[in-house]
Amino acid sequence: MLFTNIQEALEIANSGDQIWVASGIYTPTHQTLVTDTRTATFSLLEGVEMFGSFIGNETSLTQRNWRLNPTILSGDLNGNDLTTDFPDGSTYAENSYHVVTADYLNQPTRLDGFIIQGAMQTFRSSRLIMAAAYITGKAPLIW
Repeated sequence: MLFTNIQEALEIANSGDQIWVASGIYTPTHQTLVTDTRTATFSLLEGVEMFGSFIGNETSLTQRNWRLNPTILSGDLNGNDLTTDFPDGSTYAENSYHVVTADYLNQPTRLDGFIIQGAMQTFRSSRLIMAAAYITGKAPLIW
């Protein structure tokens, strides 16, 4: 099944499933802390394979083309990032800490055909850190 809403797909997926995602720009909506919108992330599911770069009429993974049909996972929650603003970062202030997370997965999981961008993490030193993915655990994560 092809999805245009990644969060809906993740909510119904089970281990062994494949999620095919249409080209476009997607921002996460699942917050790990309800009181902090910047915790919004795409949480990968154990044993689920996610594939991007589809236009919608493919019947095989080999038919997709990530150069012509980019599927972007973006942490830019307000849609206001300016490339000329970095490294100042004022338009990045509301961005997700981590666009994609994979926490303690014990089965192989796959994320393939995506561009991940627009995360913003700050540390105590107030340095700007781009942290697109946060991965913990021991299962292989295939990109």
